[in-house]
Order: sequence, then structure tokens, then C-alpha cells
Amino acid sequence: MAIFKILAFSSMMMYNIYIIIVHTSWIIMTDMQPKKMIILDILDILRKHTDEDHRLSQQQIQNLMESEYGMKVDRKTVRRNLSKLIEFGFPIKYRGCDFENDVIVRNSKNGEEAILTDWYYVHEFMNGELRLLIDSVLLTDGLSKKDRLSMIRRLEGLSSKYFRSEISKIDMDIYGKVLNKEILMTLENIGSAIADGKQISFHYCDCGLDGKLKFRLDSSGKKKQYTVNPYQVISQNGHSYLIGNLPKYDDLTHFRIDRIKDCQVIDVPAK
Repeated sequence: MAIFKILAFSSMMMYNIYIIIVHTSWIIMTDMQPKKMIILDILDILRKHTDEDHRLSQQQIQNLMESEYGMKVDRKTVRRNLSKLIEFGFPIKYRGCDFENDVIVRNSKNGEEAILTDWYYVHEFMNGELRLLIDSVLLTDGLSKKDRLSMIRRLEGLSSKYFRSEISKIDMDIYGKVLNKEILMTLENIGSAIADGKQISFHYCDCGLDGKLKFRLDSSGKKKQYTVNPYQVISQNGHSYLIGNLPKYDDLTHFRIDRIKDCQVIDVPAK
């Protein structure tokens, strides 16, 4: 689950970095002239309206530019900006770019000419992979309905408009009651500690007969403080667990993530 979250986050961050670079470059060169932002509009159209199964011709891109951005552009402008996007490294493909036999050819004054059409954006994740990520979100303990919906909407944004998670048909209330609202911060701190090779400290809870979390107490009646060498987060039977080691022992132990509270990274190397 943690790996899936990192992949999704990295993918979105890479796209945002691309957008910032291109956007900034065009602002500097054009003094904010709207027509010079056409390249970003075309990129947005490809990301929203295309995938391998849904492609657009240059004429269709022209039509969408007018209907969605109120801007009329000619075919040469569309073609030029598509080429620039490919030069910038964006994963954009068209008919025949991988297989020459698939190219459409027509006769022109200068002889045979290849027609570049069926343009589409190669999204970072396949739809099946996104569904797997969404299932992971739904099955993660401790997330509120609002958090689940927010994360799922962002995952949906990694594909075209044709991807549907059918979230409206899912009863979000069946995926567990929120007992611990700290779970996302806990996961973030655990991930940072594992990456940096640091220990973590936290309080741990048990679920009482009334269904509420209750802190484990030490011999003096105070909240028991745990110090752990964190190694990995795993999912089992619908729950997420931290696998780690208590410093004074040599064996492994585990803790349910949704029962960890007040998790902090300690500036002590994990063994």
C-alpha cells in the first residue's frame, strides 16, 4: 500500500513539475500573451480526453480548443505544439509512431505524405492499476469518508475522463468507522523514518468493549511510550501493520497502524 501511494504521488509530482517548467518558460517568453499558452491547453486536452483507446485527430483538438478555451487555432498551430510537447518529453503518441505499417499516407504535390492523427496521452497508470490503488484506499483503516473521496478523486485525475471508479455506487460507510484520525500523519512519519533509517516513538491503543480506543498504560498509570526501529508497513486481512523491532530485543514485532497515536520520528539511527 505504501509503495502504491509513493508511485501515485511521484507520478502526480512529475506532471506538476513539467507543467511548472513549461508554464514558466512560456510566461517569460511571451509576457503572459494568452495565445502563447496554447501548448498548455493542448496538453490539458490530451490528458483529459485521450488514452490508448480514445484518440483525437488534429481537427478534434482544434474543436476542443474552441469549445473549452474559446480559442480558434489552425491545424499547423496544433501540429507545431504537439511536436513541441513531444520534444519536451511528454508521453504523447500518434498513429504510426511505433509501427510504420500503421501510418496513413496520402498523395500530395511533393509526393507521398504521412498523415499524423489519432493523438493520445500515455497515462502513468493503466486503469486496472488505478482500480487497485483505489481499492487500497477503500480498505485502509482509519480514513474518513471525506479523506477516501479526496484521495480517490485525485487518483481518478491520473487518467482520462473515460476512467470511472464507479465510486458513486460504493457505500463508503461499510469501510470501517474512523477511530483514529491521525493515521495519515502516522503513515507519513513512519515512511520518513524508514527512508532515513531513524527510530520512531508513539503511544499505542487497544480497542475497548465500548468500541473506543484506549491508551496502553505503564506501571505508573501513564501512557506507555514505545520506541521502535521501523522496517516495513504491510497489509493483512484488511488492516495495515508496522513491522519493527524494540531496541532492547532482537526479534520482530508488529503494531496496527490505526492504533498508533502521537507518532514522531526520533533522531536516533535505527538498527
